[in-house]
Amino acid sequence: MKGKHYYKWLANNGPVYGVGTYAPPGEWQPRFEGELAEYKRGYHVLTAEQVALWMGDSLIRVDAQNVAIMNTENTLCRTWREIRRLRWTQKDMLDFAEFCMARAAAAAHADRNDAVADRYSTDAARDANRARLYPANQDAIYAARAVRGAGDAARAAARYSTHELQAQREWIESRIGERLT
Repeated sequence: MKGKHYYKWLANNGPVYGVGTYAPPGEWQPRFEGELAEYKRGYHVLTAEQVALWMGDSLIRVDAQNVAIMNTENTLCRTWREIRRLRWTQKDMLDFAEFCMARAAAAAHADRNDAVADRYSTDAARDANRARLYPANQDAIYAARAVRGAGDAARAAARYSTHELQAQREWIESRIGERLT
């Protein structure tokens, strides 16, 4: 497959946000008709640039139809199918939270007078710790949300810099063993 790839994070092999299950790998999801609308109608998939903005305990490459990039965080499509599961585990997800927490703490430390960065560093530590606790309860959905919180904190502490998002993407790429395209 050449060209742009799309990705999707999963939690417990289902949606990270929302409920339900997905069709087995290779099978198309039920198709959405009508106008695509964020959080209301359509499936959320991700471009390579958006992967670090979300999180789950599994990462898959998908074939998506009728794709509409809504903004920098959301891409919608009418239907998708899993074409390949990437090498990513719940441990990778939790290690990513630790990575984000450390970066948020470093950003707060670099600017000791920045109360916002300090608050986000504290939030990142809290969310990373929550993420570590959730697997004991076998709840990947809540762990994924906590990891996303740690990532959000790291990005906010770095003032949503392109550099921070690139560092997070490179970290993910190092774990899955390939570049996101």
